[in-house]
Amino acid sequence: MTALPSRIAAFALRRPKLAALLLGAVSATGFAPLHLWPLTLLAFAGWMILIARSPKGWRALGIGWAFGVGHFTIGLNWIATAFTYQAAMPAWLGWIAVVLLSLYLAVYPAIAAAAAWLIKPRATRISRRRPICSPLPRSGRSPSGFAAGCSPALHGIPWA
Repeated sequence: MTALPSRIAAFALRRPKLAALLLGAVSATGFAPLHLWPLTLLAFAGWMILIARSPKGWRALGIGWAFGVGHFTIGLNWIATAFTYQAAMPAWLGWIAVVLLSLYLAVYPAIAAAAAWLIKPRATRISRRRPICSPLPRSGRSPSGFAAGCSPALHGIPWA
């Protein structure tokens, strides 16, 4: 049983894009109708590990794109079901639409992955000097505890 996590890690290191595609598919199970949200959290954590271990930004971009393709292909399968209710359209056309839409929408997780990879070294340098968010309020910001120690964007008002 202890060999299974090491085999999974070895697979992820050998084929990070395929691992990201599978993690994306698993992450979509956290939404309706399955509601397996702990799997979504684990899949996102695995995706972030793949991005952090990526040696180049282009590889991180590809990992993000593969994750997005897996996520949106499973998450948007309701579109293929909707095509079955159209009398003049064949059902297989729905799956082509799902895959093409997923290939397009995967650009956004790819951009997020590349941005995360770009700020990775900077974030580790900042965290060594001073925490980004501290539970202690800084002077003159806000009287509310945790939000006062954070950046101005996290000031405790969700709509501002």
